[in-house]
Amino acid sequence: MKNIIWVITIFSFLMSCEKTNKVEDVLKGSWSIDTVYYYNYNIKNCLNMNVITFNKNSLATIPTEDYCKMNVKGSDINSTNTRILFSSNDTIPFRINFDTQNRLFEGTHKIVFHKDKQNKLLKMEIFSDKLYLICRKGLFNYDNNLTLMNDLEKMTWTNRKIN
Repeated sequence: MKNIIWVITIFSFLMSCEKTNKVEDVLKGSWSIDTVYYYNYNIKNCLNMNVITFNKNSLATIPTEDYCKMNVKGSDINSTNTRILFSSNDTIPFRINFDTQNRLFEGTHKIVFHKDKQNKLLKMEIFSDKLYLICRKGLFNYDNNLTLMNDLEKMTWTNRKIN
């Protein structure tokens, strides 16, 4: 009986690592921001760029706010070399943490993926109490990655909880 529990534990751990690796792999690259709200305020036109780039070594380049002068303390801080961390558990499938001084993006947010069949795009939502983004993956071959997108949808939406 102990051996069975041990095998199940190891299998669950390996499956969790595989899921996280898939998400980390697909996340690398550039994502165009289609929608961005900060505390329910549309700030898309306030950002200095509409792209988030996820790089190697858990680093990201995120936009800064400099056009609307919303007076968000720290929102104009240089956006390069922002550290990102992933975690998942049974109730919130995937979370992303932006370790940055940029107040617009800092903190932990939930992350989900979905296919945009009409436009043949992979889309990602990043959301929390303060931030809501919809992004689309750049240079991503939709037709050649249907299985991957189905896996990402299943992994990140299965137990999605908004709160």
